Amino acid sequence: MASPALDTLRAERIKLTSVQSPFWCLAVIVALGIGFAAMMGAVARSSMSLDDEAARFYLTPDIAATGVTGFGIMVLMILAALSVTSEYRFGVIRTTFIANPNRSLVLTVKSVLIGVIGAVVTGVVGLISVYVAKALAGPEAGRDLVL
Repeated sequence: MASPALDTLRAERIKLTSVQSPFWCLAVIVALGIGFAAMMGAVARSSMSLDDEAARFYLTPDIAATGVTGFGIMVLMILAALSVTSEYRFGVIRTTFIANPNRSLVLTVKSVLIGVIGAVVTGVVGLISVYVAKALAGPEAGRDLVL
């Protein structure tokens, strides 16, 4: 017999993956992260043709990952809010608390699940965005893009 925490984790994972909004939110995070990195890489490459050295734009990893760390985190907050509010909207929260009356366990497991998903997605997309920006920036503009 599994522990109540693992049973709650399974139930929350099923509830989260049975609707499409988490997948759309994660797709938006990926698109924002990689798209912003591609845009920054292209801008950095085009700035290398300028004669003025001060006007040139050299990418760093924190700038390349701004799409994830800035805009992607906002979408992740929306995903976290949707994971809780959708249960209240459809009245599933009553069933959840009848099945598991330990409310603090349910909310803790839900928070941990969203946190782990967010950490994995933002970590992977952050790394990909650095490599995309480095590829598009070229060797001169992307010289500071090292991990």
